[in-house]
Amino acid sequence: MEEYITRAEFEQFKKQMEQKTEEMKALRVDVHNVDVEAIKQEFHIISNTWLETLQEHYTEHTARFDKIEKAIANLPTREDLEALLIRYLQPKPNGH
Repeated sequence: MEEYITRAEFEQFKKQMEQKTEEMKALRVDVHNVDVEAIKQEFHIISNTWLETLQEHYTEHTARFDKIEKAIANLPTREDLEALLIRYLQPKPNGH
């Protein structure tokens, strides 16, 4: 089952990501003295850090959506509300 988020939820998520994202530093590569392994290692470290941060935020948001989903599941249905209205708005036999 596909789940959708509202525009407001997306905008809130987007703002949080913009606040928590840091710019990646540009790497200067000297073509005459290139240490490819060092560049690979630095790229690997930066990539892993970025992916871990992304995963943390995803996990936080997933947990929030799970809570919201559970809360929605516990809301009364239309039939439940109709039954309550009928029960409490129905005239009593003694006129009150």
